[in-house]
Amino acid sequence: MEEKKVNEQEEPKSQDESVTTEDIKSNQVRSEKITTIPETSLTDKSSADATSTVADVVATKKKISKKKLGIIIGIAGIVAVIAIVLVIALIPSEFNRVMKECREIGTVTVTTGKGNFTIDTNPDYMSEIGTGGEYEDIVKDAMLRTFQDNALEAIQHANKELGFPDSVYSRMLRTNALMGRQSEENDKYVVSWTYHPDDGLVVTYRKK
Repeated sequence: MEEKKVNEQEEPKSQDESVTTEDIKSNQVRSEKITTIPETSLTDKSSADATSTVADVVATKKKISKKKLGIIIGIAGIVAVIAIVLVIALIPSEFNRVMKECREIGTVTVTTGKGNFTIDTNPDYMSEIGTGGEYEDIVKDAMLRTFQDNALEAIQHANKELGFPDSVYSRMLRTNALMGRQSEENDKYVVSWTYHPDDGLVVTYRKK
């Protein structure tokens, strides 16, 4: 009987011990879960911060690249404008080009002014050449013919380059002293001319 009592007393004790062990295990599992959750959160937060930092750096670099590109485009535009201005300044206008070419063709028979030039088939200084003898007269006539040929060639060149039809040159050759000053014009230029036996044919071109 005493042994049975002893056993009965011991059984509850083992039950208490069993409950206590389960509680300990349960507490350990809970503590592990609690401990693990913050570690995961901290890792995720660190990764998010790192990703955010990289994105910020990339965005900043893109902004800097856009600014640099804008500066480069601006400088290139300024250089292009300066180049165009220089080219325009160095290339003579159509009128000035023709005027220069006529001076090369007609030599001393061409005089220039501001926005105009004149071709004279009988320059005034020819009358100043004396007629002291037969030799001088021959030289004078030869020079006059040369000047007239050059002047007429220059007139034809100017008419063509400045856009006047061939009929204008024909009218010039048919002009006499009684007809007075004649003229013709197109969209850009005006040409006028007179003829006198003493002065020859004098043609003036000007811009509108």
